[in-house]
Amino acid sequence: MTLNILNINQSDQVIGGSDIYWKQLSSLLAKHGHCVNEFSSTTTATTGQPQALDFNNPTAPGLLKYIYNQEAKKKITLHLDAIDIAHLHIYYGKLTSSILSPLKARQIPIVQTLHEYKLVCPTYTMHRNSKTCYSCAGNKFHNCLLNSCNRGSLSRSLLSTVEAYTSLLLGSQKKIDAFITVSDFQRNQIVKMGFPEEKLTTVHNFVDYSQHSPSEFTAKYLLYFGRIERVKGIEVLITAMHHLREHKDLKLVLAGTGNYLNDAKQLVEHLGLSDSVTFLGQCSQDEVSELLGGCFASVTPSIWAETFGLTLIESLSQERPVIASQIGGMTEILEEGSTGFFITPGNANELAERILYLYKNPSVAKRMGKAGRETVIERFSPEAHYTKIMQVYNTVL
Repeated sequence: MTLNILNINQSDQVIGGSDIYWKQLSSLLAKHGHCVNEFSSTTTATTGQPQALDFNNPTAPGLLKYIYNQEAKKKITLHLDAIDIAHLHIYYGKLTSSILSPLKARQIPIVQTLHEYKLVCPTYTMHRNSKTCYSCAGNKFHNCLLNSCNRGSLSRSLLSTVEAYTSLLLGSQKKIDAFITVSDFQRNQIVKMGFPEEKLTTVHNFVDYSQHSPSEFTAKYLLYFGRIERVKGIEVLITAMHHLREHKDLKLVLAGTGNYLNDAKQLVEHLGLSDSVTFLGQCSQDEVSELLGGCFASVTPSIWAETFGLTLIESLSQERPVIASQIGGMTEILEEGSTGFFITPGNANELAERILYLYKNPSVAKRMGKAGRETVIERFSPEAHYTKIMQVYNTVL
């Protein structure tokens, strides 16, 4: 069965894992003969896509568009002719739940892949005061405001609370026919928040390992790639490098950008690590692939419960082991001691020990990397993913 699919993401800019997956899914569906039309906000002027909002310098009209984007509602109607199904990713913020009513007016089935916890948490993370937070269970989003959950700011938390209730009223839960969680952990957490489990199906993310040929193992540096955010454990990672400062040849490379970037750079300078830690900024997928080819391992030291961990399978696909926090969906990817190492979230000493071990034992890192690629081929292949996605589609068509 050939489908016309509208694949929807908040932005056409590929910055985080959800953006990468959005693009990869379009390619996978097209490869199987489906007609895929993408809809997103854009930074360039176009008649078919809404203008992206500037979250760094928001205006009063911009804040209103964060809650309800009339332009997105209008422009999505230009893409709905002959559409069989709509697949949402992160659409709120820049597109908003305003786009749901035009889809339902055309009786188009809607599926959403959940890349975080926005469905049940106004700040997306279910993380507060270094702990998993269940305060908003049962759609009690006012607790976000009461606890100043958005960066400790009352005004930001008010905006998040208003947006969450507005999205709920516009059908962010009821108008979407099926939700895809990217790990069983994420699914269980959302169910704990009071969401009906029958609307949730787990489909792990995938990586096209055929596009990532293993390269010569040179063991040059440790690599972090992804968003530079505090919840990603960047402070913990830099602290671990400080513990290893006597090992002058051990280098850390960070590829990505985010709200914690400037703070991270200041911390590196304060600790005297400027010769050991390099920030590359945002890198393309090809650049990340090249960086993976030159590292002895990658690291994902998150302190929040990651829903999956796309960077883990990207690293494993290129035969590079991973050091990751034993938390969230990442526990469904790595095999301790076989394809990488787990550490206790937030434990810089433990992280330093694991980094040093792999650095000093490249033969072990190489063996783990080979086992990791085998895991990717067996469990996270494009074909297995496509089969499961089509099963979800068939439940709503």
